[in-house]
Amino acid sequence: MIEIDGSFGEGGGQILRAAVSFAAFLGEDVKITNIRARRENPGIRPQHKMAIRAVAEISGATVEGNEVGSSQIVFMPGTAKGGRFYFDIGTAGSITLVLQCVIPVAFVASSPTEVSIKGGTDVSGSPTSDYFENVFVKAVNWLGGNVSYQLKRRGYYPRGQGVVEVRVEPVRHLKGATLLERRGVRVRGRSHCSRLPAHVARRQAMSAKEMLLRKGIQDVEIAESTDDDSLDPGSSVALWLEEEGVFLGSDSLGARGKKAEFVGSEAAEKLISELSTGAPLDAHMGDMILPYLFLSTEKSEVRISRVTMHLFTEVYVAKKFPGIRVELVGDVEQAGLLRTLPLKKLI
Repeated sequence: MIEIDGSFGEGGGQILRAAVSFAAFLGEDVKITNIRARRENPGIRPQHKMAIRAVAEISGATVEGNEVGSSQIVFMPGTAKGGRFYFDIGTAGSITLVLQCVIPVAFVASSPTEVSIKGGTDVSGSPTSDYFENVFVKAVNWLGGNVSYQLKRRGYYPRGQGVVEVRVEPVRHLKGATLLERRGVRVRGRSHCSRLPAHVARRQAMSAKEMLLRKGIQDVEIAESTDDDSLDPGSSVALWLEEEGVFLGSDSLGARGKKAEFVGSEAAEKLISELSTGAPLDAHMGDMILPYLFLSTEKSEVRISRVTMHLFTEVYVAKKFPGIRVELVGDVEQAGLLRTLPLKKLI
């Protein structure tokens, strides 16, 4: 059984989610100790419990210790068979973080997997729904996956209750990726607000576009949308590059007392920072894309705008599993290269 120290690196939920996801799609038993030991409220929280439960159900796993407050779990995967699943996080816990765990497992299932999740779609500390759909999902499908993503209702803090439905077709092998540079700069995006005046979405979009134009970026299109379907008011802006083989974006969340103009300019500033490196993958895509590179029968090399502690931690987790061959070149908070070789057991 593989043992992983949950206090390593960023010492938070990322190492737990990564370990469980890798264990499930690689078919390896894992024991994780010192879970979230570096956090003020250590141990498993409700959103982590739901992510583990979701991966366990999809992979037919047996789990010991998956309780709120637990500092240790044992996860023993079975066989992923696909099917229909429904998960209610019960809070505004992030839907996109749960999906990061379950989608790789669904790729190795014996039949299509349909998942409906209720929780937070646009919440702090995780990719917003628009970023997830227009950067991450596009990247996975570009690699040869077949993932469909449907946002049914947005969910904001504090009550969440957003709904996302995802369908994943099983894919035995993905193609390798050599992503080292980008060329054009065609920016697309979405500015959205829920249960707020329509001018909030408009002001967010205008602010983001104006900042990008001041930086000499001319090809910018940001769609605006509103709805009253969510339980709580909220807003967000997501921006991304529309370019073949480039998966780079940014996002920003509205909050009480935070001006719409600042929400838009914040998203634009983040994108401008990402663009300054010339890399085709943004900082967050590093750890998000890594599991899919291992499902390839070809070697991969991708350039990332910035090595995050999340990526550093995930590489540590990956190297614990037999057959994984990965190299991360670059220090945390600097641009980096991620190199992987195919899993021998998949060739």
